[in-house]
Amino acid sequence: MASWINSKNYRMIRLGALALTVVIFVAHYFLPQKRALLHPLQTSVPQLYGFDDGVSGQSSEWVDQQNNEWRCNYLPSHGHGCGWDVYWDPHFVDGIDLRAFGELEFKLSYQGSATRLRIYMRNYNAEYAEPNNSESTKFLSMTIPIEEFTRPVIASLDEFSVAAWWLRENSIRRQWALPEFDNITKVGVDFIEHGEHQIRIDEITLVGNWIGTETLLSIILGFWMSVFLLEGGVKFYQLYRQTQNRKTLVKVLEDRESHLRDEQETLRELADKDPLTRIYNRAGLRNKIAPFFESGTLSDFGIILLDIDYFKKINDGYGHDIGDTILTEFAVLVSNNLRESDHVSRWGGEEFLIICQQVSLDILLEKAEKLRDMVERHSFADDLKLSVTLSAGVSYIRPEDTFEMLFKRADEALYSAKGAGRNRVEAEK
Repeated sequence: MASWINSKNYRMIRLGALALTVVIFVAHYFLPQKRALLHPLQTSVPQLYGFDDGVSGQSSEWVDQQNNEWRCNYLPSHGHGCGWDVYWDPHFVDGIDLRAFGELEFKLSYQGSATRLRIYMRNYNAEYAEPNNSESTKFLSMTIPIEEFTRPVIASLDEFSVAAWWLRENSIRRQWALPEFDNITKVGVDFIEHGEHQIRIDEITLVGNWIGTETLLSIILGFWMSVFLLEGGVKFYQLYRQTQNRKTLVKVLEDRESHLRDEQETLRELADKDPLTRIYNRAGLRNKIAPFFESGTLSDFGIILLDIDYFKKINDGYGHDIGDTILTEFAVLVSNNLRESDHVSRWGGEEFLIICQQVSLDILLEKAEKLRDMVERHSFADDLKLSVTLSAGVSYIRPEDTFEMLFKRADEALYSAKGAGRNRVEAEK
């Protein structure tokens, strides 16, 4: 794609498309207009209206109804004029959408004293009009000088305006005060000047362009925007590919570096974690607590040394697989019941060491007792539901302590717990 867009053939096609665009835009002005007969039609219903005078009678009457020729005698004493219109729906709801045309062509013959003829339409909108009341539909009108009707007259929709009296009488809100042509239910002509008038409506035709200038410009603009976006996208892709190629070596180095970091992390985890229980091993816990002792500001710190009672009997009686299962469950049970700031490690064999920060000796003893009770009540190894107990020794930091001194006191306390019968917690002496 990129090589083709940069080729001579593409440039020639692009130049041809530009020339064709100009031809299409100019040619659309010379296309024949779109036309649709509005009246007479079999579906259209013409009617007259006028003023009913008790002396002279109805002000409007048919001369030749079949040919839509009628007479109007509009006297100064009449309350309103007379007119003719055609509609398509007896309930004044389903009308015709004129927006696709833009103009109406009138062919008619007139005799009389009028100087202007009014063309009007009615548009139905359920927001303000009543379905069975044609007078509630929007009244749009314009006037045309009589002398123009010696030939077909074109009335543009842009020339129509909403009658002020209709807005006033129907208390129309401002949002509905503009002309609408999407649901025209009537088109007609009437007289606004007194006198005797005779008129024949020969034909009303909708007239419009097959494609409007604005629509065509939108299509042309959309086409060329698409072309420019395609070309821009291809050029962007070329730059992207060049950048990607340049980044390939860098990415290879980054991948190697990442692989080395992963290997280092794996090695560090193997070095610091017990492979069976997945908690810290002795080295891992020492690395964790070494900074505390090196800082020289250690306080409120203590350790709990745990030992599973009679663990050798479990291994001898049930096998090392069950022993490993108990060690794993034991580590999970203890870990799940510690604070986030506490750390536990498998110190060796069946011994586990917990370090706790920000605690008092009483809280430390309480924590150890809670763990002892929890382990005693727990059933290990699923189907076997084995009971296990632990012994614990607790020691608390002193100003002059090293870790070895702190651990030694906890180990002595653990030894005391075992000597006192196991399944108990002993504090340092």
